[in-house]
Amino acid sequence: MMGDNKISILKEIPLFAGLGEDLLLKIEAISIEKSYKKGEIIILQDTSVEGLYILVSGRLRISRSSEDGRVKVLAILSPGDIIGEMSLLDDESASATVETMEDSRLILIRKEDFQAMLLRYPLVTIEIARILGRRLRSADKEIEELAFYSVKNRLIEALIDLANRHSERTSSGIRVSLRITHQDLADMVGSSRETITRIMNLLERDQLIVNEGGYIVIKDINRLKTYLL
Repeated sequence: MMGDNKISILKEIPLFAGLGEDLLLKIEAISIEKSYKKGEIIILQDTSVEGLYILVSGRLRISRSSEDGRVKVLAILSPGDIIGEMSLLDDESASATVETMEDSRLILIRKEDFQAMLLRYPLVTIEIARILGRRLRSADKEIEELAFYSVKNRLIEALIDLANRHSERTSSGIRVSLRITHQDLADMVGSSRETITRIMNLLERDQLIVNEGGYIVIKDINRLKTYLL
């Protein structure tokens, strides 16, 4: 558990950037520490949301399922990201499912405390608005990609995004720090696993990527970007 380190953790969360020690102490008082094992569901699509969740450590997969069982991965979240804010602002049920990709720790601020926090702390309200704005822009970009991009281009964009958000540099190149399957990639870009496997094989043949122990390594990201042209 986070214990005495909770204040230092709150200081590292972008949502609370710029807040003074006195305000952080008040937020600490209303925050609840939660731990989840890999594969646990934190929020289930079309159910009520308990509060605002802030990811402290681990990785989360955000996905939406259709009535016929198809799944679309909307995002993979890293420490510092938040979930649940949309449902708390519009009082609607969750629009997506949130599942842990690895053991994860989160901070929960219950709905009534979150709404009161927005009224009391304008800096937090402004940051929430910025986060929603970024997510809206991301959704607009995804709609554009689905409408105008080929599956190959959407896959390359997804690989570049993973490299930017969830990676580490190695002697081989940029290593995506998550075990991402071809089905995961298919769910991200709205395609089939078979199509993704075929394109990944082509990218590997062209020495743009390589699989190392189940992890994707991008050998030359600048050359990979030229494949979008």
